[in-house]
Amino acid sequence: MNGRFDQLSSQLSLKKGVLFLLSANVAFFVLYWLIGFFYINQGSSPNEAAIFFQLNAPFSELIRFPWTLITNILSHFEFLHLAFNLLFLFAAGSLFDSYFGTKSLLFTYFFAGIFGNVLHLLMMNQDVYGASASIMGLFVAACLHQPKLPIMLFGVFNIPIYMLAIGVISLDLIGLGINDQKAHLAHIGGAFYGVLYVFGKRMVQSEGFPSIGDSSNFRKKTNKVRYQSDEEYNEEKFNNQKKVDQILDKISKSGYGSLSKAEKDFLFKQGKS
Repeated sequence: MNGRFDQLSSQLSLKKGVLFLLSANVAFFVLYWLIGFFYINQGSSPNEAAIFFQLNAPFSELIRFPWTLITNILSHFEFLHLAFNLLFLFAAGSLFDSYFGTKSLLFTYFFAGIFGNVLHLLMMNQDVYGASASIMGLFVAACLHQPKLPIMLFGVFNIPIYMLAIGVISLDLIGLGINDQKAHLAHIGGAFYGVLYVFGKRMVQSEGFPSIGDSSNFRKKTNKVRYQSDEEYNEEKFNNQKKVDQILDKISKSGYGSLSKAEKDFLFKQGKS
């Protein structure tokens, strides 16, 4: 049972970029409560410190607190909110980093979070904060890249990761019609950015240009470029995906350790492409 998820386990090792984001979220939580205790000592509520961290409604408040465009996606005011997002960030961030690299991880975290939270602020006219939109961007991008990666849900159900993504997004769509004080629109906005990132990256690579985080390979890619026809490209893409599916099926049945070196190298190369 454990062997079939060896690949997933190896991808969930703590990366430097993920560690930086986890640490930043914890640091802002501590900073919020340090300022909050000052308000408590003044006989006020610690919630009054929130205006210095969250995106404040209406949107024009950004003029007064411009730094909150960044701080809002690193800020949590309740411990359970922080704990859940740290867990999800570790899982989604580690998967994303293993596929796209640290530079792309940081880029997508910040822009997916800003896009999702600003969307919520504009459409709902509500204060918004938290890393959920950023995490949804990373998670959806990773799912689109390897949709059939097997995961164990609740330690019982073996499902491809894309099914989990569909379930999470569906809950947010349902939540749009429920007044539960959760930023569902921010989550959906972050997920949408993740979709844009993956398809944008594929379009850029299909034109032979390096994507974000791949600038070191610019010369290598532009010195000698052979353009494929649409038929050649689609055939190669189909064959590669077919081979990836076969390898993932083998992992599901016999574990990651059953793969040959060539199969491991191929899977790693496809994960980086």
